[in-house]
Amino acid sequence: MLSQEGKPVSIFGENSIIQKAAFLYKGNFLVADGGNNFIKVFDQSGKFLYKSGKRGNKDGQFNFPCGALLDSSNNLLVCDGNNNRVQQFSLDGRFTDKTITDLPGPVGIATAPDGRILATSYSAKNVYVLK
Repeated sequence: MLSQEGKPVSIFGENSIIQKAAFLYKGNFLVADGGNNFIKVFDQSGKFLYKSGKRGNKDGQFNFPCGALLDSSNNLLVCDGNNNRVQQFSLDGRFTDKTITDLPGPVGIATAPDGRILATSYSAKNVYVLK
């Protein structure tokens, strides 16, 4: 949020965060930290609560997580940019699923008005419909 003068109201997190997605859910901020390969959770005051994930290419691991969203079933969907996939997690950070089709460099993810999940590809310059 910005002040009327266009300045940040507050700043939190570490300087090392290379943020690609952040959103508020039930009083906490979820942040995809691409530079450190984590999903980090902060409370509304900016206090770090916990992180999920680590660098790698196995289920639940990341190689530059970027875009993220919550779907209508409260699954956290994360674009795992350099692993060419979208991963799905429960809100407590447990891996639950992933795309089985190779998605070249997914960076953005959004919900369409009709409920479909769309992922954008940096590498292929395409939009993929996930569900």
